[in-house]
Amino acid sequence: MNDISAIVLAAGMGKRMNSSIPKVLHTILDKPIIYWTLNLLKELNIKKTIVVTGYEAEKVENEIAKEGFDVTFARQKQALGTADAVKTGLEKVSSTIKNVLVIFGDDSALYMPSTIKEFINFHLQSNNVMTILTAIKSGPSSVGGLKRDENGNIVEILKQTFGKTEVLCGALIFNKEWLDTNLPKIQPNPTNGEYPLPKLIEFASIQKLFAKPFVLSDTREWVSVNTPEELEYANQLKKELTRDRN
Repeated sequence: MNDISAIVLAAGMGKRMNSSIPKVLHTILDKPIIYWTLNLLKELNIKKTIVVTGYEAEKVENEIAKEGFDVTFARQKQALGTADAVKTGLEKVSSTIKNVLVIFGDDSALYMPSTIKEFINFHLQSNNVMTILTAIKSGPSSVGGLKRDENGNIVEILKQTFGKTEVLCGALIFNKEWLDTNLPKIQPNPTNGEYPLPKLIEFASIQKLFAKPFVLSDTREWVSVNTPEELEYANQLKKELTRDRN
């Protein structure tokens, strides 16, 4: 893990949560969501973890510092999307680091350390420029499904899908040199002005390097937490997973 730094995206407000509390400070099993994520990275012995804050940055940073996590903070000045947040965090990553794990701080509380370790090892052994953690879900997807080519490479994100869908699970690993080169190429979405990180999937496809998938074997390890109902569901899943692992 010495050649990997992690960037945790924790800048979001979470408008659909109907709360002024920063999204990552909502709780799962009585702990802030961000605690679960940072404990995961600590257990994996990631060399350096950068937490990107934005909305209520001081509150989020104080909560993390209170628990004694050894992290570096990077503040996103404006809410300009996930690619801009990664760019903010990347400024704190050493030039000697070869790979960067990007993990969304609001939906990564359920991962088993063994799963993320396998995910990282798959990326390192495959020598990919970009590896995506994915899950196969049934029913309509609000986060957009992933489209594969005939060789199993991820080539784009679909706006809306139905039936069985493969979705991005909020964790990606990049070859840092490739990320440094391609991240600045992302243009803002004309609708909301945000810079979308998943655009890199298309860049990799055009370059014939491709984003490679690593599929979760237990889909209970991921849920997108955007609403109070999804937070409640995440709590239920965490109880199930905790019970099954004991």
